Amino acid sequence: MYIMLDLLDCLILQDIEQVGSEIILKLNSRFESIDDIWESPRSELEDIIGGGEVVNNILKSKSIDKKKYASSINLARGKGIQIYCIFDEEYPGVLKDLKDPPPVLYIKGELPEDINKNVAITGARNITHHGNRLTRDCGKTLAENGYIVISGLSRGADTAAHLGALDGGGRTIAVLGSGVDEIYPSENDELSKDIVNNGGALISESPPGAGCQDLRLKERNRLISCLSKAVIAAEVKEKTGTSIAVQHAVQLGRKIFVIPVLRESSTNYTNYQKDLVYLGAINVLDPADVLNNLLNDRGYIEVSDFLHFISNDFKINYNEIAEKETKLNSIPETDDNNERFILKDSISSTKKEDKRKGKKKHIEGDKITKLSMYS
Repeated sequence: MYIMLDLLDCLILQDIEQVGSEIILKLNSRFESIDDIWESPRSELEDIIGGGEVVNNILKSKSIDKKKYASSINLARGKGIQIYCIFDEEYPGVLKDLKDPPPVLYIKGELPEDINKNVAITGARNITHHGNRLTRDCGKTLAENGYIVISGLSRGADTAAHLGALDGGGRTIAVLGSGVDEIYPSENDELSKDIVNNGGALISESPPGAGCQDLRLKERNRLISCLSKAVIAAEVKEKTGTSIAVQHAVQLGRKIFVIPVLRESSTNYTNYQKDLVYLGAINVLDPADVLNNLLNDRGYIEVSDFLHFISNDFKINYNEIAEKETKLNSIPETDDNNERFILKDSISSTKKEDKRKGKKKHIEGDKITKLSMYS
């Protein structure tokens, strides 16, 4: 595709209500600049992106001050922050595999070119002592063996993953729900500096100066999964940010590892962890379980199995997750009442009969009653 729109154009377009990467890509196929878009007749825009309110929003945006956006680019670069739009060569190409890749990325530090050396570790904020130690050891072991650890800089498992990578003398990348210059939680400010100073990077969809946003906290999980060859979910529970990362990883064909809670009395104990292992994820009781399985064909979950046997048992309500994540991170609640769901219909797939031998399933209607591999 011949690239016509540039960074300034993308910055302006992504700020227009209802305009996302899909519409920006369509506009790029026809126009050379935002000015050309504004000057085009309504009929042409409707022909490219369809009718509706989005066309009105684009045409109403003519009064936008382009100098403000140009100034924001210079200000960010003055802080050592790189800005790339989806059409730049430096933009991570793997993110274009997403249904909704970020139109613009803000990066502080250096990104690796090859995701085959990237392994994501993300998980519970209120992680158990055992889980915290194992998560940090996994990060350390991966770093010692040349892998780059991707996580989200949140409290708990994410912090342990980043620290482990640094313990192992390796690189680690933090995908944030805030601007790369507004570290959240604040106690990880020094850790964020260590990440950059040791050859890693901070990544965000939010511009410099933007505080932590609950929507970004959830949406960044798709980036964590996409930038990695495998995802280690530490003490993951259903209807959480980590479960979103797992779902995207399955959809993208990434390996799944699970660091489980061993004690049923723990508040982090859940059958969801067992379900993932039952469907093909690899149980992690030691860092060697990760290292020994990164290069084989284990750890993959069939999309149809996942969507039918897990996602069909619940729908991920983004507002409900936002409420939970907000309480754990002490972020002010938003008044956004729009509900967004990840449903089994979000991916075109057909249900398959489970052909695994020797494994029972108890079907109740269209759902599966969970069976534990540990019981």
